[in-house]
Amino acid sequence: MSTVEGGWLRPTTGAENVSSKVAPNRAWQSGQTVQAMSIFTLALVILLGLVIDIGNLAVQQTRARAAVDAAALAGAQALDEEAFIATNEVRLTASNINSLVSAVANRNQDLSGVQPSCQATGDRTVACTGSVTVPTVFGRFIGIEAFTIQIESNAELVYGIMEEGQ
Repeated sequence: MSTVEGGWLRPTTGAENVSSKVAPNRAWQSGQTVQAMSIFTLALVILLGLVIDIGNLAVQQTRARAAVDAAALAGAQALDEEAFIATNEVRLTASNINSLVSAVANRNQDLSGVQPSCQATGDRTVACTGSVTVPTVFGRFIGIEAFTIQIESNAELVYGIMEEGQ
């Protein structure tokens, strides 16, 4: 059944009662979209922050590895020239290792922030270690202040022909 109001046909099948029944039920739903979006946005910002911190960690690890590798290679070039001239033996000079390593480390310290420590582990090998602490930006909000990276590298002195038949 319908009635005419101002020239328009208006249904009178109880539609007035439907809107009054639906409105109170929807009252508890108002603002749920805003709540859901705020939770989603917060989660997205936290994940983005962790991605930035982990990316920074990867960059700093690469720089630290390059610095420790460079120090190991520099230390491996510390040929004991006196022993080589006298006996044709290829071996390292421990005193030269430290000077070569510190020279390379000083050049790379601005980039990596690591100060490697190297020592001869045999007649022809050098082992270097270093560590760098990378502070976090967003990780602090969840209790992670910094990451500490430990780097190890080995190098061997190879000078000319090492074995007969090479």
